[in-house]
Amino acid sequence: MTISGLQCHSDDQRHASVTCTQTCTRLCTRGHPCTKLCSSPCGDCFFPLANVELPCGHSKASVPWCVLTISNSKTWHQSIFFSHQISTLESVFCDFVVNKDLPHCEHTAPMTCSTDPSGHLCKAPCGGIMGCCGKTCKARCYQCQQKNTTPEGERTQRTQHQLHPCQKPLFCEHLCQEPCSDNHKHTVSCKMPCRQACSHARCQSPCSAPCAPCQEPCTW
Repeated sequence: MTISGLQCHSDDQRHASVTCTQTCTRLCTRGHPCTKLCSSPCGDCFFPLANVELPCGHSKASVPWCVLTISNSKTWHQSIFFSHQISTLESVFCDFVVNKDLPHCEHTAPMTCSTDPSGHLCKAPCGGIMGCCGKTCKARCYQCQQKNTTPEGERTQRTQHQLHPCQKPLFCEHLCQEPCSDNHKHTVSCKMPCRQACSHARCQSPCSAPCAPCQEPCTW
């Protein structure tokens, strides 16, 4: 039976025989109103608190106060267990962006305050000196980290670096695109587009291939 006209079910406060459909008048432990029906278990309170200072020193715009209520309908014994974030602020995720030192290199990276930097892939330029050519490595730091073994708890010594093209001038004045190495020899077969052109056409062959003669009367 559903009764909506009783004054907060004063004759049956335990809802033994009626279902009260009036708005709940109960408050949570911090005085927040319940938004459910009178006959429904209140359950979790998600009423937010504004501008809460977290243990890290940053301010959170909104933190819910969470109260978990479990009721036994047979004995009407009620047990309340608190899993409230407002009392365990260390578990609240802080989304304030800060620069954190990365554990496996000398770089820093912006991330949210609660983010663990141990899993962050460092995208800063490696900056190490490459043994094959003596140039500064321009690859991402994490790419070179993956090529080196790191003892647990220590920074990665980046002695091995990401492969890169040689970039030295060839006889044709194109830059060598072969991978650089200690015993590198420049290619004699340049695959770059040929630069030869006349007033009628441009050569479509690779640079190292002989050019076909122009089919028009030409000064070339």
